[in-house]
Amino acid sequence: MSLKRNHLFGTTVLAGFIAMSAPAAVHAAPAAQDPEATELGEVVVTGSRIARPNLEQPAPVSTITEQAIINSGTTNLGDILAELPGMGRTNTVRANADSGGDLVGLNQANLRSLGAARTLTLVNGKRHVGGSAGSTAVDLNAVPTALVKSIEVVTGGASAIYGSDAVSGVVNIILRDDFEGAQIGASYGIGDGSLNERWAIDATIGGNFAGGRGNVAFSLFADGTSRVMATEVPELALRAGTVLNPDDPTGLPGNGKPNRLWANYIGSDWIDERGVFFNGVTGEAFGFKADGTLVNQPARTGENSAAFGSFGEYCDTCFFPDDWIVVIPKSERVGFNTVAHYDLLPNVRAYVDAKYITSKFDDNYQPSFRFFSDSVAEDNAFLTPEMRAAAGADLAAGNMFVNRFLGDTNGRASSVERTTMRIVGGLQGDFDARFAEIDWDLSYNYGRTTNHFKSFGTLIPGNYAAALDAVQGPDGIVCRSSLPGEDPVAGTTGAPCVPYNPFIAQNTPEALAYVTHDSQREHKLTQKVVSGIISFDTSRFLNLPGGAIGVAGGFEFREESSANINDAFVKTGLSESAPQPDAIGGFDVSEYFAEVNLPLLADMPFAYRLSVDGAYRLADYSHSGEAEAWKVGFLYAPIRDVSFRGTYGKAVRAPNITEAFLPITAGFEDVSDPCDVARINGNPNRAANCALDTEIPQLPWNSSTNASIKAETGGNPNLKPETSESFTAGVVLQPRWVSGLALTIDYFSIEIEDAIAQIAPQTIINNCYDSPGGLAEQFCSMFDRNTDPNSNFFGNISMLRNQFVNTSKLETSGWDINLSYAASLDNWAEKVSFLNWAQGDLGINMKATHLEKYNTFQFQDRPDVINMNRGELGNPVWRLTSSVNWTRGPLQLGWEARFEDEVATYETTRTLNPSAAESTNIPYIGAKVYHDFIARLRLEGGVLYANDTELYIGINNAFDVRLPYSVGFDSSQYELFGRQIFGGVRISF
Repeated sequence: MSLKRNHLFGTTVLAGFIAMSAPAAVHAAPAAQDPEATELGEVVVTGSRIARPNLEQPAPVSTITEQAIINSGTTNLGDILAELPGMGRTNTVRANADSGGDLVGLNQANLRSLGAARTLTLVNGKRHVGGSAGSTAVDLNAVPTALVKSIEVVTGGASAIYGSDAVSGVVNIILRDDFEGAQIGASYGIGDGSLNERWAIDATIGGNFAGGRGNVAFSLFADGTSRVMATEVPELALRAGTVLNPDDPTGLPGNGKPNRLWANYIGSDWIDERGVFFNGVTGEAFGFKADGTLVNQPARTGENSAAFGSFGEYCDTCFFPDDWIVVIPKSERVGFNTVAHYDLLPNVRAYVDAKYITSKFDDNYQPSFRFFSDSVAEDNAFLTPEMRAAAGADLAAGNMFVNRFLGDTNGRASSVERTTMRIVGGLQGDFDARFAEIDWDLSYNYGRTTNHFKSFGTLIPGNYAAALDAVQGPDGIVCRSSLPGEDPVAGTTGAPCVPYNPFIAQNTPEALAYVTHDSQREHKLTQKVVSGIISFDTSRFLNLPGGAIGVAGGFEFREESSANINDAFVKTGLSESAPQPDAIGGFDVSEYFAEVNLPLLADMPFAYRLSVDGAYRLADYSHSGEAEAWKVGFLYAPIRDVSFRGTYGKAVRAPNITEAFLPITAGFEDVSDPCDVARINGNPNRAANCALDTEIPQLPWNSSTNASIKAETGGNPNLKPETSESFTAGVVLQPRWVSGLALTIDYFSIEIEDAIAQIAPQTIINNCYDSPGGLAEQFCSMFDRNTDPNSNFFGNISMLRNQFVNTSKLETSGWDINLSYAASLDNWAEKVSFLNWAQGDLGINMKATHLEKYNTFQFQDRPDVINMNRGELGNPVWRLTSSVNWTRGPLQLGWEARFEDEVATYETTRTLNPSAAESTNIPYIGAKVYHDFIARLRLEGGVLYANDTELYIGINNAFDVRLPYSVGFDSSQYELFGRQIFGGVRISF
């Protein structure tokens, strides 16, 4: 075929079908380029539609190699990507665990921590169907890890090159192709305490046909991980949290005392899996031992909030939320992928890339609960004389409330099966148009994701109320509503009532089945893309002093549709799950783009290279109208050892389907009451404004709003695309006097305006009371307090309303540093006799990010209301990964290290938290360094009739750096399991 490597579009266009070489280095920075090279040769990257080496284009690109993926000891692409210093860690499987909703099992890239929706993930340079209803963000579980050749990450807005969603950058996953022969791989890993067991197998077979005109490869793979509960992790088994400092109970700022103290075993003596009830006269609380013994609840050793406190040790009659938290869900994944191409003509190639992948995740979260919701009647058949005496006058008055988690249902479990089918087919080639030789690519891309959710053990409140009202009947215990002449209980399903015992944990399967239900719902996403790209240069008719102008252009027609079909029973309103309407929506977009590279100067004094780039894209969205994106860049090398580069561009992101079309949907949100006595001094305006709220019964106020409240949220069809400005500037050093060395230092800055967001529920409530000059009605009107004086929750926040708006502003900036060095040690080691063993090849790679700022403005017209996140948990000032590899013959030894800078565990923005470091007695988490080691041995031939066999064994977190005490289960920034070992084999035939 006559297609020429130096005329191709780049990996973004042809990566699936054009063989490429990649630097074989762990977490490799781009390898140093040969300054004498005139052909593009081996390194063609994602940052442009016009092919060129990484270090000779304006946009910085980071690369993760196939070897780095194997060395990681995991098949989780989300975790592998999250180790890049510029990546956020809030969208991995671990971060999404225990969510009890749509997020379970999702694994998405989040560049610069600006959100998965602002990171465009491509596969072989082409779009990929999204992973969750209403969003185009790609689920990385839908990409076969065993087939990944490399991953390239482009920093900064790239909408002009690739389209909407590329606000923070692009992740391009490049799969292996042109495979001949057969290969089998298998791996296994496990952590300390037999935690985090993981396995993977894969097989690929392929070859040429039709005299080399075609190639086809077929791959099968499967992998899985075991479930890990929080209580299985030693640091989380302490069930740690914070309590009020008894020496500073009001949290007054500026007194030098921590407002809260970290303590073990934070739980609730007000509720338990076996039931808790009170004596309203004496104030005593009563619980049950496992054998049914009635006991007084233990005294707290510290106060967390109204319902929670610390107990110093495990209390087996109290409820500990951590007992039900899943930190890693059980997962299984299986799929196949096939790639093929065939040369129809000497200059026309047909290609296809097809896959089918199914991932299944088993999760569970805390059981359904009843908290001051149900009172037990005086004639309840399950009451014992001892219980009656303990309850006292409350029983006769109808105020014997039994608070209970339905632990006998084994919690609310969920099973999520995510299936992705995708096929890309097209033609590519080149032709002579007289004025230029034109390369072209025309493709059709169809993708479909189906997510099937099953939930088990969800409460039916009406049935529970009927079953709880159990009395002695003629033939045993029955529901009162079953007796002749009794009225039915509202909200029941009509099924025969089965009595439920709220005390201890001794209910029959029939009773549990009556008060709970299982539900199913489904996501369906479809993506259709038709795209065409051409590229050429002007060498035949116009050459600038630096060479021919490079031109690329094309179009893309895309349709996105999404449906979230909810369970029919839940939609009746009988379930405790808030009834949600089906959410169905979609949009289409037509896009046109052009890109140009102007090589102004070359091979001149003080102008070894000087080039300017430009790109423009026009998009027309069916739901938000026209949007423009553009980008300019430059590369200037005064000498071939030193280059300066930079880009400036404007990017756009149109609202996704959820943001634009989500109907009013009920749900729950976890919030705290800012007017509570423990929080009222958290802002200088708060106390005065809380006093103005007539719905708060009195001050000081002890709120029980420290759990889920009802919430309504919805989309906004009037949203406009958000816009961003991105700027990068850097230097590339490739000194001839240090062969094999490449160093890049790049500054990045991204600012997003009209950012599409829902105002965080806690932010809504806080802003009601924290605004200067009185209550802020625009926020106070978005939530309600309970105004029923007869309710146990009188005065507490009870309901919140929210929708997506173009309100926010986000800005981040910092520095990326990449270093790579490759050298042979043979000559050096030969000169020192006792170091002969060190002969071989050395590879050193380092990537670091210094975060200069990361600010969010919830309201872009209020620059004074700023949240500065730099240096807080999840946003360290410095992050760094490095690797050193030594190779001698068939043996390779590798060492990787990851550095996480010190972070604050409190809100550092003084206007949001005047107490600053006084928030807790552990205000900082110290810097952490993790070390990983791997050994690889390649055996050529003679093993199981194989041509090549590679064995590897590794240890991650070798020095057993433990999870910080004051982090909790929900921070994915730190290693969770301590030391972990893994090993595997790859056999080629």
